[in-house]
Amino acid sequence: MLTTMHSLGLWDELADALRDELAEYGGLLGLLDEQRQAIVSRKIDALLEANERVHEQAATANRYRLIREALCARLAESQAGKAELGLAELVAYMPPSARPLFEALTREATDLIAKARDKSQRNSALLARAGELNEKVIAVVRPGSTTKTYTARGNVYLKNAHSRGNGLDLSA
Repeated sequence: MLTTMHSLGLWDELADALRDELAEYGGLLGLLDEQRQAIVSRKIDALLEANERVHEQAATANRYRLIREALCARLAESQAGKAELGLAELVAYMPPSARPLFEALTREATDLIAKARDKSQRNSALLARAGELNEKVIAVVRPGSTTKTYTARGNVYLKNAHSRGNGLDLSA
């Protein structure tokens, strides 16, 4: 396992890509907290804005993940001759001085992704419960005024029975 200056540059590039990806997941965690606060405070405009920002941040984090995966594939091909090695398997081919850094970055990425997934699931459940509660209140206050349908993506949609085109998408 010979490490060249060129591959040391790629290791540095991979470390930078991992740090960038971690920063994006950290930003996503903050936005998920804002989304939860908007759900709890029942501020619809803030919730809609938070949802949009969460989707944008998730897409950005995904772009950084793809960049990191492409760098991993380049390094795996150059070091092990196998482009399909993941980051965890690639650690064995790293210079010994770089291994602790990549092990720490990998653990941090795994933890952040798990936290983001958990917060997203909790927010979705909270939003679903809030939607169900609103649906029950509307049914009591104005029986027959709404119809629950589903969008093409499987999201719950409350349709106003008294006007065309008005409704409320209850998805997160």
